[in-house]
Amino acid sequence: MREIVAALRAQHEELDSMLGELAGAAWVRPSRCPGWAVADVVLHLAQTDEWAVASTEGRLAEVDHGWHAVLAEGGSVDDAATAAVAAQRGAPPAQLLTRWRAAAAAERAAFTSCAPHTRFP
Repeated sequence: MREIVAALRAQHEELDSMLGELAGAAWVRPSRCPGWAVADVVLHLAQTDEWAVASTEGRLAEVDHGWHAVLAEGGSVDDAATAAVAAQRGAPPAQLLTRWRAAAAAERAAFTSCAPHTRFP
């Protein structure tokens, strides 16, 4: 498990170095994800890291971000992710970066404390 978390840390550090260099206008540029700005992608990463942590702690329903309702209505995972981002879109870049950094660090800590091969919802 240590190797996996180390690889995840390396990816987080690489992304953090890129995000830390972005100026205000760069956050609203379109990303490679159709209809999503760079800030939307970072928000999505923060949300999914938060979900991963909540899953390891048995509190996934508390960190729903509205995606369960979309899935219950027959929407796809992509629809759910889009709805979750739309519901929380608009935070200032500095706040968004702080949120993602905290979520990424919490995710690494949660994964470090898990027994290898543990399955979570």
